[in-house]
Amino acid sequence: MKKKLYLVILFATILIASLILQFQTYASPGPTVYLVPSDYIFDADTVSIGHKFNVTISVKDLAKLMMFQVYITFNDDYINITQFWANPDIPIDPPYVSNRTDAVRAWPNDDLGGRSWGSQYVFYNKAGGMIGNPSYYHLGSGRGAVKIGDTLFSAATLNASKIYKLASVEFTITAMPPEGEKLSCTLGINNIDTYLYDASGQVPDTAKMDGYYELSSKVLSHNLAIQVNNPSWGSTTPSGTISMMEGESRNIQANPNSGYALDHWELDGVNKGSANPYKVTMGTKDMTLLAVFAVFTPPAGARLSIDPPEIIDPTMVPCSTFSINVTIAAVEKLLVCRFNLSYNTEILDMVGVKFHKVLGQTPKAKIISDDEAGYIWIQLNYSSLITTSPPLAIVTIEFHVTALGASPLDLHDTELFDDTGQPITHVAEDGFFATLIRDVAVVNVIPSRQWVYQGTELNITVTVKNKGMINETFEVKTFYNSELIETATIVDLPPNNETTIIVSWNTQNVTACNNYTIKAEATAVPCEFNITDNIYTDGFVKVRFLGDINGDGKVDMMDIYIVTKAFGSYPGHARWNPDADLDQNNLIDMRDTWLTSKNFGKGCNP
Repeated sequence: MKKKLYLVILFATILIASLILQFQTYASPGPTVYLVPSDYIFDADTVSIGHKFNVTISVKDLAKLMMFQVYITFNDDYINITQFWANPDIPIDPPYVSNRTDAVRAWPNDDLGGRSWGSQYVFYNKAGGMIGNPSYYHLGSGRGAVKIGDTLFSAATLNASKIYKLASVEFTITAMPPEGEKLSCTLGINNIDTYLYDASGQVPDTAKMDGYYELSSKVLSHNLAIQVNNPSWGSTTPSGTISMMEGESRNIQANPNSGYALDHWELDGVNKGSANPYKVTMGTKDMTLLAVFAVFTPPAGARLSIDPPEIIDPTMVPCSTFSINVTIAAVEKLLVCRFNLSYNTEILDMVGVKFHKVLGQTPKAKIISDDEAGYIWIQLNYSSLITTSPPLAIVTIEFHVTALGASPLDLHDTELFDDTGQPITHVAEDGFFATLIRDVAVVNVIPSRQWVYQGTELNITVTVKNKGMINETFEVKTFYNSELIETATIVDLPPNNETTIIVSWNTQNVTACNNYTIKAEATAVPCEFNITDNIYTDGFVKVRFLGDINGDGKVDMMDIYIVTKAFGSYPGHARWNPDADLDQNNLIDMRDTWLTSKNFGKGCNP
């Protein structure tokens, strides 16, 4: 009897020890997934289109593994996947090339009985589990990817001092670079879709090291001819014709002669602006750079301006009044000043004019005003010359606000004359008035779907509008029930414009099996015209347990069956099922299968 008891205790001890080993955590540093070799660098003189090279993805410093997935990205404008390793009877889903006659080979293959195709393979001679058929993905222009994975029913114990193979891929070169250029891309595995899992979850501290592909051709030199439009107006440094390598950059300095200035550069007839020096980069052929000089015109000094230049005030409601000054600055020997000021008669009435003494002089003034047409013309004659650098007020004009809105205060037909009757070069600077309607609103809230798995993220599109008359900066807060999800700042939204923000709701700490109301609120701006449209509510979102694919409130074999049927699919695929995409990466792969199994048995209370 005691002997049997000892055997039971011994068996239990061994079982507990094995479980502890199976679920142990990894100490840092963790395992490394990497390419062998890491760099694939070729020269166009030694390889051509059709040349093949093999890439092996390996792992080291790994003690336990239940499931892995390798997702390798590359530029499929430059290189293509020719085959996987090593079973010739396994088709790719979808086919990499349609109507091809040669069999595409895949490794790992579907040998569920023992995975015995190579002692270096990480699951060599390990039975059970499910292998995902390798899949190719075209991700857009010049972006391709291949995904390979394998899983067991329980974690396998590995030799941490040994290097194991996860997968091998054969690439074929499909494009050659132009002369003097190179085609290159990352062979990327350092991404969220390359991962290792043991029985307790993703293996922590896993390093993933990308590889690199490059095919280059010889760099050639070309001539840059540097010219000027008129040699008597200026020169360049360097000048003449210089030889430059393709891709080489040089600074070219323009040297205008006295009385002239650089107007612009022209590279092969295309205007390249007036930066000086100009940085030119040699292309794939001879080029001509032209420096275009022009007669230098000094900027105008005298200024006739509206002060203040802008009045924007929401308190300026109808029947309010305000005044502006017309000022003169940086002028010499001024004797006569004429100007016309126009305004919007639907918003303003002109109610008064005051003429100022300038440097002790009261001008003789002429005035013609037409409040129906919306202008006032004024001429000021001074008895002695006016010279001033700082701005001086010469006229004050008072306006009456008749309606909400905006009006330009437009200075035009301006003339300044000196004591000889010659015009004085000057600039005229207009003004602006607005009595404001300020109003911001949330006009739409759209969750990306009406339910979400607990622990995953849901995107919420919030649309806001500026219904007022000036640019507005304000905050937008998004809630589930009364809990804040995110606060975003809208900066300088123009009048009558809408903008959208995407709010990401992480449901990690949200209780499953409940419905949650989604709403967004725009904070009120000062003197806001209407705050009733600052809040928008859009129905509810249901939170499910992760793995409850069919939405029946529980995770069971039916959910596992659904995710298995959709394995390897993506949007547009015949078997694509977005509900089975648990990690929301638009691909049904090993992680989705693992997550469903991990949550088996969870469910809502009756």
